[in-house]
Amino acid sequence: MSCLQCGMESLPGSKICLNCAEASIKNYQLSNSSIKLATIGQRASALTVESLIWMVIIGIVVYFVLSINLSPHLPMLEQLGNLILTPKKDLLIKIAIQLVVGINLLSIIYIGLMFQYFGTTIGKLCLGITIINQKSGKKLNLLNGILRDWVCKSGLNLLAMIATFYASASISSSLSILVTLISIVQYLTPFIDPDKKALHDYVAGTIVIEN
Repeated sequence: MSCLQCGMESLPGSKICLNCAEASIKNYQLSNSSIKLATIGQRASALTVESLIWMVIIGIVVYFVLSINLSPHLPMLEQLGNLILTPKKDLLIKIAIQLVVGINLLSIIYIGLMFQYFGTTIGKLCLGITIINQKSGKKLNLLNGILRDWVCKSGLNLLAMIATFYASASISSSLSILVTLISIVQYLTPFIDPDKKALHDYVAGTIVIEN
């Protein structure tokens, strides 16, 4: 007989397999433990702190990219103004690609280091909340952190940006709309989910709790 949850071979006399049974037990233990889920307000405040950090990261990358592409002998703002007024397509594409690569590379490094050593991000540390695996109850490691906070978030935006440069207008437009819809759903799900899980929490199998 097949497991009703995953389709694998079920235990004798049972409707679910061993893995699903263990997962159900762990979920039950988590739901009946002293774990307290982070509130929507705490998560929103942590997101605000993280947004400020991303602004700093993006600012560093923008300054570095412009520094290596513009003349050091003229004011940067003046050159940037001239580039906007009289755009040079090849230079703009080059700068855009460098910005996308630089921002995403720095974000992967930041996320990787934070989850490797702290199991969460600076914003959540400031608000006294953290992220754990819902089944095991353990904090996330580097790879799980990157899956949750980069692949499920920045990775989608990166895909849309790449499509802007290399895909047809219709594909690029459709992908941008899809990414926007996913982003909206991503931050609406905690309001209706009993465990306050966002879409990226479902993908990574995580919940956000108070320390």
